[in-house]
Amino acid sequence: MINLFDFYTVESKDLQFSQLVAGQKYPTVVLHDDGFLPDDVTSPLKYYLQLAGEELVGKPRYFNQIDLPRYWAIEANGSGGKLMDMGIQRGRITFATTDNSRPVKTVEWFDRNGRVRVVDHYNQWGFKHAVTDYDEAGHPTLTTYLTRAGQEIVVSNHLTGQLVYYQPNGQPRFFNNQTEIIAYYLQQADLDIRQINFNSLSTPLFVVQKLGAAVKYPRLFWQEPLQDAIPGNMQFILNGNLGPNAEIVVQTKAAYDNLRRLVADQPQQQVQLSYLGYAYPFQRLNKERKEILILTNSDQLVEIESLIKGLPDFHFAIAAVTEMSSKLMSLDHYANVDLYPTVATKTVRELVAQADVYLDINRGNEILDAVRGAFENNMLIMGFEETLHAPRYVAPVNRYQPAQVDQMVADLQAAFAPGDQLENRLQAQWQAADRVVPDVYRDFFAKH
Repeated sequence: MINLFDFYTVESKDLQFSQLVAGQKYPTVVLHDDGFLPDDVTSPLKYYLQLAGEELVGKPRYFNQIDLPRYWAIEANGSGGKLMDMGIQRGRITFATTDNSRPVKTVEWFDRNGRVRVVDHYNQWGFKHAVTDYDEAGHPTLTTYLTRAGQEIVVSNHLTGQLVYYQPNGQPRFFNNQTEIIAYYLQQADLDIRQINFNSLSTPLFVVQKLGAAVKYPRLFWQEPLQDAIPGNMQFILNGNLGPNAEIVVQTKAAYDNLRRLVADQPQQQVQLSYLGYAYPFQRLNKERKEILILTNSDQLVEIESLIKGLPDFHFAIAAVTEMSSKLMSLDHYANVDLYPTVATKTVRELVAQADVYLDINRGNEILDAVRGAFENNMLIMGFEETLHAPRYVAPVNRYQPAQVDQMVADLQAAFAPGDQLENRLQAQWQAADRVVPDVYRDFFAKH
């Protein structure tokens, strides 16, 4: 059995982890490798790099280690970097993380009109593993995958869909599309493909279909919303086109209920439908402390002063990986507030361990995967509808409009008063995120 994921999304990661905590360890293959996959996750790119003799060791490339034309400079902050030529921006750097460590993920090179024409892709071992060329309209035309020494491994033509794989003996092998090369890889890598767990109706499904009878038990894990219509490729599975042993496992209760409703008028469909949430990697229990954490790189904290004044017996820790503006620094005069500008990773870990409430109230981007970290530490997560960065982890009962800030204050006070309100809100939080215990996974895979 293997997991075959299109991208290593949070949902993909959660499915893999749920299997692991249930004692079910299967090879996990990710098709779109961004260069920063965990060691226990493989990909066609990793496989072909190793087959070419590449050792996957080293450290990520730091932003100031990018080679530049003479007299060019880099301007960077915790969010990204700019390639500057005498005051004119000639490119852009994106980082793999938001923790201010600044490991380079991509470098975009602009033409004279400011359009992206080439993107260099870097990986966790510090070398450029791919280069993508773009046309004047901004469409990718060609991606070339490389070893550390610059040897071509795979060339993907985005205009024709064709790919060329250069084998260790230097001979090219041609493929008409991505489906063909991935099916070839799965067979060449000698993976057990009799049962494939896949979570996308695009390339992974096409690969399963391409492999045909070699896949005895195809299983779709559906991890997206489902509203009023069944996607065409899901209907393809429901119609029995992947064989009698195909199964669809829906990982959110709302989507599962909708799918059940939509297939109710299809009495002939034989595909088994199941619901299975996620066994999350919780780090600890909530300790019922009146400690509130906010992680932000923005000074736009909605209704922050109303919250600080309304909750004088709660302590607020507000941290940023960058410098704080004067607006944010002005909050320091409140006795129940501590500010942490340019916060160190060690300090963030300490703040997370100390807090039992997370307020997702900052405008702008999320940093440090803050909401997910709060969820894993069983903090009570509250926020405003317009500022939620990861709604999946925020129960509807814990969401507010800015005009309801007084209600948020009252609910926080009630949650930390004697009684069951905190536990009830945490239970709602788990339910909203489709949390199940590991035993549910053990039972599921024991029967399948």
